[in-house]
This record gives sequence, structure tokens and C-alpha cells, in this order.
Amino acid sequence: MRFRVSDKIISITLGIFTVLALIICTAGCVQQPAVTFTQEDNNTTVQVAAGSQFAVQLESNPTTGYEWNATVSKGLLITNSRYQQDANPGNMVGVGGNQIWVVKASAVGKQTFSAIYKQPWMRTTGKETAFVLYVNVT
Repeated sequence: MRFRVSDKIISITLGIFTVLALIICTAGCVQQPAVTFTQEDNNTTVQVAAGSQFAVQLESNPTTGYEWNATVSKGLLITNSRYQQDANPGNMVGVGGNQIWVVKASAVGKQTFSAIYKQPWMRTTGKETAFVLYVNVT
């Protein structure tokens, strides 16, 4: 008994593979910001182009209960926020990492990205670790 694959089945299969390839590429081909600001940039002023994106990366360890609470002025937009754990070859518990925000400069002018590192249930006292980035969007 011979099995013949019709042209229609082949065409549908190729179409499905094409769509899957596009989905995988779209998910993996997201453009990363060209510049990343870190704790070393705290209290500095930077210049970025309107419509561009940048990242802010700050050390964090959520296993301690502490987390960054980030806010931006109206001319900035946080488009993504994620936590990236440091390498952990020994599978240790409580390993820290970095909180990373992707920010879009959506309006020209003087803008601000700021964050406070604290346990969310604790009252804000002004003595918390803080980060401020002044952003001139041109």
C-alpha cells in the first residue's frame, strides 16, 4: 500500500512552519535598548533622543523582601520590567540579581526616572536606598 502526500497537505504544512518561524523570530528579535544605565549613573543627567529606548539596571535581591519601586515623569514610559537572577551554579537559595526596566523617551523635555529600594510593607522614611536619573529628551 502506497501513501501519497497531496500538494495541499504539503502547502498547509509549509504555511504552518512559516507562521511558526515568524512567531519565534518576533519573540526572539525584540530590539534591545542601545544604552543601559546602572547604579553608577545615580544622580546624573543623560541625554536621549525622543522615541528612543534605554534600560535602567539596578542590583536587587527580592528574596530579602526588598524591591525597587520605580516611577517616571510623564515624558517617559516603562515598556518592560523584569528581574534577572545572577548565575547560580551551586543552586544556592537567596541569590541576588538585577531589576531591569526598559524605558521609552516619549516626550521632549526634562524627564526623571526614580526608584526606591525598600520592603513594600514598610513606611517610606527617606532613608531608603534611592536611584534618580535625570533624562533630557531631545
